[in-house]
Amino acid sequence: MNGRIMSPLHLRDDGSFVVLLDGLPYHVTKVDELWSEAAALDWSRATPEPAPSDANSTTRAVSIEKLAAAVEQLEWAIRLTVDYDAYIPAITLAGAAEEVFGKHSGTPLISELAQLANPQQPKPIAKELTLLMNDVRNWLKHNDGKAAISRKAFSPDQEAINMIHRALFNHMRCGLPPLQNARSYSVWLAQRRYSREGL
Repeated sequence: MNGRIMSPLHLRDDGSFVVLLDGLPYHVTKVDELWSEAAALDWSRATPEPAPSDANSTTRAVSIEKLAAAVEQLEWAIRLTVDYDAYIPAITLAGAAEEVFGKHSGTPLISELAQLANPQQPKPIAKELTLLMNDVRNWLKHNDGKAAISRKAFSPDQEAINMIHRALFNHMRCGLPPLQNARSYSVWLAQRRYSREGL
């Protein structure tokens, strides 16, 4: 057996076997060099191989509403941050949601900040704010020709928190129902602050 670990998995209708070979499914036919080894296994408890599902049921297109997709992205950004400390994917997911909510609400947060900073000429300020506030998110998601080899110094956890806050703010302005995990995020944030400040 050359150190392999083989165990029975399924019997096929054509009499061939599906075994677990070193933990992975493997189809053994009569011309396979492993046939005699597979045939010698105890197949008394093996089950027939499940019929493949209808291809149409697994590949059909579904209609997804843009805001609903953004909500799911933000909820996953929060879950990745709170449950897994996976800040990098959280930044890009929250950033995508923030952009969708901002455009849907009519006036994105950055535009409002620019208007407050310079009511007479908000556009140049908005452009600078956009570059500044989206710097890490854009670096993570875009290839500028050097991105594959470039490095950037930033705080992943703080960037994720900032982007989630922006997305939550824009989400609120859209008048949508509260997120399912917004409370768990608030609790996590409070505990994080408590532990850091040593209160």
